[in-house]
Amino acid sequence: MTKNIFTEIKAEYDYLSRVEKNIADIILENPKEFINYSMVELSQISGVSQGSINNFSKKFSSGGFSALK
Repeated sequence: MTKNIFTEIKAEYDYLSRVEKNIADIILENPKEFINYSMVELSQISGVSQGSINNFSKKFSSGGFSALK
């Protein structure tokens, strides 16, 4: 990653919605596992929709889910 996405997520964490925090928690707690998840898997694990993951990805990276990983 060209920018430290973990630092960005941690800095914004208090301002995230409940749904965004669900996604952020998975990423921050399991970064090595997260990079291997598909969007479907992350959706199931975090309990949020794929659309929410897409929105979260766009918020923290310009290239969507693939770029976030």
